[in-house]
Amino acid sequence: MKTVFALGVALGVALIALSATAADAQQPPTQEQVQAWATTLPTQPTSLLDPVYSPIDVIHSLDHTYAVMLQDFSQNSPGDAWSKGGEGSKSVDHYRRLLVHSPDRNLNKLTNRALNQVGDVFDEVDSTNTRQAAKKAPSSNLLWAQVEGTLKQYGVDTGEPWSLSTAK
Repeated sequence: MKTVFALGVALGVALIALSATAADAQQPPTQEQVQAWATTLPTQPTSLLDPVYSPIDVIHSLDHTYAVMLQDFSQNSPGDAWSKGGEGSKSVDHYRRLLVHSPDRNLNKLTNRALNQVGDVFDEVDSTNTRQAAKKAPSSNLLWAQVEGTLKQYGVDTGEPWSLSTAK
């Protein structure tokens, strides 16, 4: 009986080790896989009222919201900036799932951290705490620059330089 139990334990340990080794040996995604993820619509649009965007289009939308928010501040229109902060915060929450499911696990983790940071900036602006938003913005910009650089390494056309990663 002890021999059967020991054999069962040994077999279980061997299976766990084998599955861990298989997971570690997983190949990184190809450029084509990441490019396809970045530019493909996750579902077909069903209505003009509920548009569907590819991940790169979502990033461009977030970037546009961020740029307009900064422009509103520079033109001394804080009320408009506060509205954009709320809009950006909702967009981060709405599109997070889409943006953190690329074929590259490291890109997913990086994008999630970048979304957390820019979400915090949008939240601070939305709650009119612009001084705190200004403190958080540089770390957000750094993370978005890394996301942009990673996508470019995969050959993804990221378009114009992002305000998310270059704003001062």
